[in-house]
Amino acid sequence: MRVGLISDVHANLQALHVVLARLEEEGVERLVCLGDVVGYGGDPEACVALVRERASTCVMGNHDAAAVHPWVRRTFHSSARLAVEAHSGWLDVSDLAWLADLPATARLPDPGPADLFLTHGTPGEEAPFTYLLDEDQAARALGSFRERFAAVGHTHVPACFHEDAGRDRRVRRRGLRPPPSGPEV
Repeated sequence: MRVGLISDVHANLQALHVVLARLEEEGVERLVCLGDVVGYGGDPEACVALVRERASTCVMGNHDAAAVHPWVRRTFHSSARLAVEAHSGWLDVSDLAWLADLPATARLPDPGPADLFLTHGTPGEEAPFTYLLDEDQAARALGSFRERFAAVGHTHVPACFHEDAGRDRRVRRRGLRPPPSGPEV
């Protein structure tokens, strides 16, 4: 089964449409969202509706949490706080309830293609939305889930961390590039 991962939509409906079209072209059979459906962009209602309709699994991002929990907004810089406050007012009760019910983590299979742990922030961190940016953080995160793979949102920077099976058990970062053709979003 081909699984498509999306993350950090941030209410950008145009980009979401482009990405979903590309995933469909690629033959993705199941869509998973790693959080932050709302925040910043101008179409939170439409993005929530589309992700609710298309994603089989979605975890809560920090902007999703802030839309339903005002105390989370205190950690945001002013423009992010203003956007999420506006989105909270624009969303209807069922959309807010959907955001509030999103889990912090999820696991595939349920059924799924491989052992996959899903979260928005760094696995194993005490603060729920820590950015996973480097090999040291990735190495610490490896012991916090039992699945073979993890998918993490939040950073807005694509990366792949893997553990070498050699003697030193070192975690390394591999950068990801967009596919050779098609839109870059």
